[in-house]
Amino acid sequence: MGKEVVEYLVHDPSGIYIDGTCGTGGHARLIAENLSDKGRVICCDLDPRMLELAKRRNVEVGDKIKHLQCGYHEVSEQLGSEDKPIAGFLLDLGISSVQLEQGYGFAFKSDNPLDMRFDPESSLTAADIINHYPLQELKKIFKEYGELSQAGPISHAIIRAREKNRIKTTYQFKIILEPFFKKEKLNKGLAQVAQALRIAVNNELENIKKGLRSLTKLLHSGGRLVVISYHSLEDRIVKNYIRTYSRESGLPPDLEEVLENREFRLKPLFKKALTPTSQELENNPRARSAKLRAAAKV
Repeated sequence: MGKEVVEYLVHDPSGIYIDGTCGTGGHARLIAENLSDKGRVICCDLDPRMLELAKRRNVEVGDKIKHLQCGYHEVSEQLGSEDKPIAGFLLDLGISSVQLEQGYGFAFKSDNPLDMRFDPESSLTAADIINHYPLQELKKIFKEYGELSQAGPISHAIIRAREKNRIKTTYQFKIILEPFFKKEKLNKGLAQVAQALRIAVNNELENIKKGLRSLTKLLHSGGRLVVISYHSLEDRIVKNYIRTYSRESGLPPDLEEVLENREFRLKPLFKKALTPTSQELENNPRARSAKLRAAAKV
């Protein structure tokens, strides 16, 4: 959805933009190519391996791009006065194909250590969760983050398996999971399990909430936010965030205090989330669940 990102994000060619989920640098390049000589892109990513790929990919526009190894939820702490305020920020919440395919333990297609960390220096891994978390915590992770109806039985099976041997690899884990899904639904089920663990390992949902607020504070008046989400848990957070900060009244009682004390307001740039075109889906089937939402600070 590169065309839509540029259309709704880049409103000031001389501005400073943050790509909060740099990945291999594709969006950063598109943004940089639409800026004047004064415009800049600040790219951040927790994964240093992704940043190296992005730097190599974007050599031709490297004079407009600054790379930072940090999460988007903490980038405001890394910026100098010359980097603020910003004209816009982008969050593409999907996981990179490189991360899925390069042995980082995010998927079950090959046998790799159960890792799933975006930041290889962080302490908690998927193996730690699988081998040490108590039953109720496992059930909560699979039910809330993976939206799995079989969360209980899967958690019990993990407990039984780890009592015999430590579960170290994706293939070991896959063998435990396979009986819980019909053959035609196995890949989807495994993807839901991986999603649940990845969210827990990287504290993704809380980081989205923190990142949206901290980055919006950095926007100047009229600045834009663009967020691409890939599953309902992410999209719900983004949708409710924009709705909360754009409403004049009528919020639930527990959010009325937010309405009264908010430091900024947002204006949605369109009503319904945008989805990929049929042409985009032909080129990238993994984007089928993508939803793009955008708003301006007022």
